[in-house]
Formats: sequence, structure tokens, C-alpha cells
Amino acid sequence: MQLALIHCLKKQASWTKKALSQKAKLSEEQTQAVIKQLIALGARISLGSTINCQTDWLNVQTIHQHLPDGQHMPHCYLFNTVPSSNSTLMHLAQTYREKAALCLSEHQSHGRGQHNNRWVSPLGSNLYFSLLHPFRQQDALTPMSEQVAHWVSQAIKDYGIDAELTIKAPNDILHQDKKLCGILIETLVRPKHSAIVIGIGINLNMSMTNISPPIDQPWTDLASISGKPIDRNRFCACLMSVLLKQLSQTKTTN
Repeated sequence: MQLALIHCLKKQASWTKKALSQKAKLSEEQTQAVIKQLIALGARISLGSTINCQTDWLNVQTIHQHLPDGQHMPHCYLFNTVPSSNSTLMHLAQTYREKAALCLSEHQSHGRGQHNNRWVSPLGSNLYFSLLHPFRQQDALTPMSEQVAHWVSQAIKDYGIDAELTIKAPNDILHQDKKLCGILIETLVRPKHSAIVIGIGINLNMSMTNISPPIDQPWTDLASISGKPIDRNRFCACLMSVLLKQLSQTKTTN
């Protein structure tokens, strides 16, 4: 039921409860209950005489439009919810033998950080980004997490935010000692087509009201740093553009 309503809200932001219920093939009572569930997961939805959704949903076509001219975009999987974008992309890569691919999700039910720490992932607020990139098994393995952290910092600057960021080796980006971004790089070993999966979770538009469960450390988001909401699609394009450019110039091993 949640997925049916998200699908409707992505197509149209404002509905009467009756019209949305009919479109999603739910009773009005079910619609109200599910909307409350989506709000609890982090979606920005006002529930009154009309249902208004202010969530900035991801859209593959819009992301592509924000890329620089001539920039190739890898095959993109976009989900409304997954357990973990890294785990999902690893599974898809094994199943479909993908050489390069991108996995994005509006929400993660079991987002993972370093050492299997939980990454809180409210719905439609941040960026949960996993990029599959091939490497040759004969290449020497070199650490990449700190490199990727520098690339993410560059993407933030390219977006237009000039903030003083600190890289906490090997895989975190902080602003004023508050966690902004986490990076998880995993290796997928396959005959002929081994790859790394670069997982990036970055807080874009996160508020105290859309966090569940609570985060047990100081955190911040780009909206708080910049003083205005972040366009998730444009930021995703900035991040992807920087990563693809840097990966093309780097021996991509973990």
C-alpha cells in the first residue's frame, strides 16, 4: 500500500483524499493510515482537507538533464525502498552481470555504514547512492574511501556550497564536528568482471521530525549548512559527474 501511494504522489503532489484513495485502490481510512506511515518514515506530506506532498522525489530523467553535456549516465536502478542500496546493487550485479550501474533509493530500511553500523535513512530526504564500477583483478588494491570523501567534498562545492568540511579518515565527512556523510566501499569479485561498489549516504534535507530511529551522534545536513533546501536530483548529478570523472582517471580498486 505504501508503494502504491508513493507512486501516486510522485506523479501528482496534491490530492483530495477521495481521489487519491480511488487512484491507489484503497479505502479512505487505509489511505489516511498509510499517509501517516509515510510521514513517520520521513516523507514531507501535509494531511488535511487535501493531501499535499512537498517531498523532492528522485527522477532518473531529471538527474540526467542536470549532467554536463556529453556525460554518460550508467544504467540506473531507482527504488522507493530497499534494505540497503549497496546490498541491493551487489545482488543485482551478481544476477544480471552488470559491469557498471547506479542504485538509488528514496528510503533504506536497513541502511549500512562501516562495520555494519546502522545508517538512518528517512524517506525522500537524503541521498542513498551506490555506484558499481569495474576493475581488473590484476590491479593492485589501493584504499579508496578517503579518496571518495575528497570527491564528495568536490561535488558539494560544484553544487555551490562552499563549506569548511573535515574528512574523518577513512570514510566520514563532518561539518563542525557533526556527521554529514558516510562512505562504504565493498568489493564484488566475479570471473572477468570484478567491481567495487561505492556506497555514499549524505544528509541533504533532514529534519529532527523525520528521523526514526534517533541518531546517537551529532549530525548535520546540507540544507542546514547552506540555509536552503537542496535539490536532490541536481546534487545527485553533481556527485555522479565528479565520481565518474575521477574514476576514469584512477585505478579503481578498494
